[in-house]
Amino acid sequence: MTTEVLLLAIACGITILAFLIAINAHGPFRISFSYFLATLMLSGTVWMITRYVNQDLEIKRSIELTRIEEKRKAEEEAYRKDAEVLVMQNRVLSSYTSKLVLLIANAVNLTNQMLTVNLQNKSEDYETLSGRAAETKRKVDELSAQYDKMDSVKTYLPEQYALVKDAFKKLSEAVYSYKNYYVSEDSVQEAQREKLFRLRAKEALDKFNKAGAMLGR
Repeated sequence: MTTEVLLLAIACGITILAFLIAINAHGPFRISFSYFLATLMLSGTVWMITRYVNQDLEIKRSIELTRIEEKRKAEEEAYRKDAEVLVMQNRVLSSYTSKLVLLIANAVNLTNQMLTVNLQNKSEDYETLSGRAAETKRKVDELSAQYDKMDSVKTYLPEQYALVKDAFKKLSEAVYSYKNYYVSEDSVQEAQREKLFRLRAKEALDKFNKAGAMLGR
């Protein structure tokens, strides 16, 4: 029991005692004076109790306001940190998107060149034709190697990453058939390799374009 509670108990006891004295008093003057003192005691006791209760409520209210303020500050700090993380993620995403868009544009340009190439251009000799095929394969391998170094794209752009990866696989198969076209054993093998070359190149182009469209949304 705290000191304040003990004092309130004593005050209540004295107030009750004062009213008992007033009840047992005799004579008009004694009765009036006793009830006057008892009323004063009652008023003082009620005031002390009210003050004690209000003080307790004020402390609880202060504690609650402090808790609410701390919660608000914590939420603001969490929001600020989340906003900073989001800004950083958007910057990283924008950077990867720009790099991927540029790589896809180069791959699309190269694939279109492959699809329009004349495999049996009569105005060019065998060395020129086969040399162009070898150079095209080198460019495809170079672009594919650049893409292999962009593993972080998988984290931020998983769907586009998978599409482009598959597109490069198709393009590598296409350029392999393109290069081997010039070492075919006969016209039947030539036709098969040209058909596979153009089919795989077209499949690669479709996937590159789809990935590019997704990045442009």
